[in-house]
Amino acid sequence: DVLTADAAGAMALDTTVGNVNASTSAAGAITVTETNAITLADVDTANGSITVTAGGKITATDVDALGAGSDVALTAASAADIDVVNITAPDTITLNAGGAIVDANATGNDLIAANLALIAVTGIGSANPLETGVSVLAASNTTGGNVQVTNSVGGLLTIGTVGAVVGVTNAGTGGGNIVIVNSSPLTVANDVVASAGG
Repeated sequence: DVLTADAAGAMALDTTVGNVNASTSAAGAITVTETNAITLADVDTANGSITVTAGGKITATDVDALGAGSDVALTAASAADIDVVNITAPDTITLNAGGAIVDANATGNDLIAANLALIAVTGIGSANPLETGVSVLAASNTTGGNVQVTNSVGGLLTIGTVGAVVGVTNAGTGGGNIVIVNSSPLTVANDVVASAGG
């Protein structure tokens, strides 16, 4: 099933569909609350934030929030992954997966924003590093898998605090490493802690 929705302003959608195409042509946020898994095939705002909560896996194929201060926040239910192809926002991207955050893009940056918060249970870019273009990164993984991010922003990357996420942590008993790479200088402003045994 495919839902296509266009609006001149804010949009709030309660859905039970497989795919969503949604866009705004004027200032206003997009909020999607999905019962099951969902593919965000083409979701974009002219000037506003994008918030998606799903009862299953989220596949973010093309998600673009435009306008100063706009954010993207995606939350997938317990044990559900977030597969990332392309997400951009001028301010903050927050991904909260009940499973893993997965790089589903073969080339180019998956995530572009000023600030990035990544929260997962079973890995963040565990098999294939997430490619990002951000200035401040914070990440938390709680059970198993690796935390791997390769950043290219043309300047300094700071491991810091984004929202409620502080530094970079990989915890739990399932093992796992932390690998953060930046093409320019890297500042560690908050702790990087790998207690998962990797």
